[in-house]
Amino acid sequence: MLEPLGHRSADSKLERYWCTVADPQSLERHRTSVFDTDACMSMAPMRYVTEPLTFRSDVPSDDWLVESLLTFVRNEFPARTSRPEPPGRPKLTHQEVGAEFLQEFLYASEKLDQVLKPGGDSSDDVRAMATSIYRLLCDPRIGSTRNRANNDPNQFVDELVETIERQSRLLFVLPGFPFKDQNRFRVPYSAEEPDLADISFLIRLHRLTQALYQVHPYGADVLILSDGSLYAELFKISMDSAERYLRRIKAYRNQLNLQGTISVIPLRDLLARSDAQGLLPLDVASGIERRLRSLAQSTVVLKEVFADLTAGMKRNINSKLLLADLDDDEARQMIYSTVVPANSALAERWYEFEALCEDAAYRYSAVNLSIRWLDVITAHFPGAIRGTVHPKPGQFALAGSGGAYAWNGVAVSNSWPRTIDDVKVSPFFALADHSTVIRVSFDDGLPAFFMPGAG
Repeated sequence: MLEPLGHRSADSKLERYWCTVADPQSLERHRTSVFDTDACMSMAPMRYVTEPLTFRSDVPSDDWLVESLLTFVRNEFPARTSRPEPPGRPKLTHQEVGAEFLQEFLYASEKLDQVLKPGGDSSDDVRAMATSIYRLLCDPRIGSTRNRANNDPNQFVDELVETIERQSRLLFVLPGFPFKDQNRFRVPYSAEEPDLADISFLIRLHRLTQALYQVHPYGADVLILSDGSLYAELFKISMDSAERYLRRIKAYRNQLNLQGTISVIPLRDLLARSDAQGLLPLDVASGIERRLRSLAQSTVVLKEVFADLTAGMKRNINSKLLLADLDDDEARQMIYSTVVPANSALAERWYEFEALCEDAAYRYSAVNLSIRWLDVITAHFPGAIRGTVHPKPGQFALAGSGGAYAWNGVAVSNSWPRTIDDVKVSPFFALADHSTVIRVSFDDGLPAFFMPGAG
């Protein structure tokens, strides 16, 4: 099918396509030429080429599970000993900002004279073009310098040549944007409320696509696979809150008119549909979870890995809900301490919280390993460039250093933010270092950013 044209819907073209798909399909986009006899003009829309998916049906070996789990945890979760202790809560004053702020913020942020072109002249040679794309993705203002260590340039060029030869738009696929973190020390507002950190990340992704026009004239799109509905129950977030967060992310995107380059669909959709043979990826995840629980009882190294992963779950689970009846000092012990409290009542609570988070660790790791084992994302979007917020081999960290982990903290600016480069992401508790902090909200009451106050 030709790409869905028209702009009466608030959805992007990829989102409109996705609404027509009932079963798992691989998607490739091929550039084509069409002559419109009514308008007497030529157009070059993308043709959406799809095939039904069949996932692998064999079961991963124990060695694969152990090795993949070790890689996954070490890439995404720090060791227990490296966890910061929240120092306290800042004193807040309040201020509002009008609706015009975001448009001015976007305009100043997307100026391309702020984004330098990578080394080398522009070229129509496909390998030279792919090399320039690689260099741009390794620029810290667009991607990350760590992308150079995690991705071999020759392999990247080889994989990108076919897409460029077809004159197709690049597609970056990025899992993320779940919901706002509900660690009671990291974010002071609800799971359904994105702030300027999330919005800035959207703009950074858009700026990435604009910068790529410097070296790739056919354009680029970013597809965000929102994992909120996939992990909401696991992290004790209501599904309604995860869905409202996603709607607000799309509303901010549309308000800034970024739907031409940024699309958002739920990651759960890729796992909750049976393939052509009836295989359901979520069932594979359940089988992997059972095997992991068994292996952890007999493998010493896995016990230590799951201890680190459980500590990560403690920091990410909804402690606002689960620890609502505790004061800050007691909650800190539950979330950040590896030592069982001396108080017997608190000790019992500590063990309960530990067990809950250990269960979440098994479920979370099983889902991630099933995605890797079935190669779910690549199967749905062959030829796409895999984006990540956790730099790792074979994937590209996107949107510069200021965009990562936007949902795990709050937007902070040392002065009134003019562009995305003024916005950093910080845990809320870190603002206690300032004597006073201004909490800035949009005029509809939704959170915007924090800024150190005078005095």
